[in-house]
Amino acid sequence: MHMFNPQQKLSLQGKRIIAAVGLLILLASLLSSTAAICKAQHGRKAGRTLHLRPAYPRSNNGRLNFNQRKNLPKSSPKAVQLLFRSFRPTVPFRADQRTQVGSKVSEQILESAPNGKTRRDFISPPFNGDILITAPGLYVSYTARSHRANVALWPKGVRVQQVLHIRNLIRRHILTVTQTGQETIAGMPCVILKLALYQQGNPQGLTQGKFWVNPQTGILMRYERWNSSGIVSISYITSITTGAGAHITNQDFTMRALPADAAIVPLPGPQRSLASIQQAETEAHFNTLQPSFLPGGYQLTGVWVFPHRRFPSILLRFSKGINHFSLYEQVAREKPFWKKIGPPPHARRNLISWLQRSGTQTLRITYIGHLPPHQIELIIHSLH
Repeated sequence: MHMFNPQQKLSLQGKRIIAAVGLLILLASLLSSTAAICKAQHGRKAGRTLHLRPAYPRSNNGRLNFNQRKNLPKSSPKAVQLLFRSFRPTVPFRADQRTQVGSKVSEQILESAPNGKTRRDFISPPFNGDILITAPGLYVSYTARSHRANVALWPKGVRVQQVLHIRNLIRRHILTVTQTGQETIAGMPCVILKLALYQQGNPQGLTQGKFWVNPQTGILMRYERWNSSGIVSISYITSITTGAGAHITNQDFTMRALPADAAIVPLPGPQRSLASIQQAETEAHFNTLQPSFLPGGYQLTGVWVFPHRRFPSILLRFSKGINHFSLYEQVAREKPFWKKIGPPPHARRNLISWLQRSGTQTLRITYIGHLPPHQIELIIHSLH
């Protein structure tokens, strides 16, 4: 794709992990949370309860008529099939991967198994020695600097729900998948797929991402995240070994493969996805802070409760197509008089955490996403 250790203060490693988990939740550890791609529009009215609803393409006067539906952009069936195949490659592989965000570059050794398991060993500063393992129902994050391994058992249905969500967006012509060309990456022939969000009056749609997928194996060789200004980040494989030569075993994706001195720290996992914020507040026994402003086209698409006897938390996810951002709200562990209360005046990072009052309680709020700074500031200053 959006998870972090609620028992620790946020560290530099915590910031990277949250971004990585966002990648897992949205597109089965292959897609990450992506930037907003639209201009800000008027926000929701203050005090209005947010509920989950599907986003249908609509005209200014309501539902689209027959001719308008007929002219909607259509996805290529072969491109859609290849996209879903990339969520679970058919062969095991080991690869060197490079990720670039602006001028910052990180390198990882990537291992993947056909059963949906992925492992990343970070080999460049400041994360060298760190390990991230994602598998159906399991998340493991090892930090070499602290010798700690955060472990969470997430419901296996999360992956299925996200795939169904993307399939539904394509079926409703909200998201289109088309083939734009071919290219060879690290010796592997790839088909280039473009994902675009429906926009009335724009036949090309708004580009949300591009994928370079090997059609024989389903391996995602390169991925670009886009926003309205262009490319946000690039991840690509520089060398790869597939099949038996990769020497991939099931033990590579278990805690047994961690260093012997790793201290295991269990993280709470959500019990289930809920239908509304109001229902989540009832189960968590605290009132969330909700944004009265949302960028145009974004709506609530996920609500999860993380139960805890003293410090429960709620995760809210807002999406537009395959792009999303999250708000993680937890009853604060810190004493309010030791910390500054209120959101930061400026937002220039993809992870921002602060303390804020909600009635008689103090909450720790964390924004996770890749929206433009001015939209982040409008969101965090509209919380009520």
